[in-house]
Amino acid sequence: KVYRNPERVGLIRSKVVGSQQTTAPVIVFLEPHCLANRGWLEPLLAQIMSSHKSVAVPVIDIIPEHDTDKYSYGPLDYGGFQWDLSFHWPGSPKNR
Repeated sequence: KVYRNPERVGLIRSKVVGSQQTTAPVIVFLEPHCLANRGWLEPLLAQIMSSHKSVAVPVIDIIPEHDTDKYSYGPLDYGGFQWDLSFHWPGSPKNR
C-alpha cells in the first residue's frame, strides 16, 4: 500500500506518517539511494521474528558512486550507538 502526503513534509516526518498509516507487524524503510540484493529481506525478518524487541539492520555493501557496476561485499562488522548517540564499529561478529 502506498500513502502519499498531500504536501512535502521531509524524509523523517514522512516515515513517521507512514508508520502511523500501517497496520503491518513489520515496517521496512528503504532509502532511494539504496540497492537491495536478492534475499536481503528474509534474514532481517528472521532476526525481527526471533524477538519483538529486535531492530535489524542489513549489511551495507560498498557500491562506488563513480561506477555502480563494481559491486563488492561489505565486511561482516557490526556497529552500534553509544549512550551519547555516537556510532562505532566495534568489530566482527566473532569478537562480539
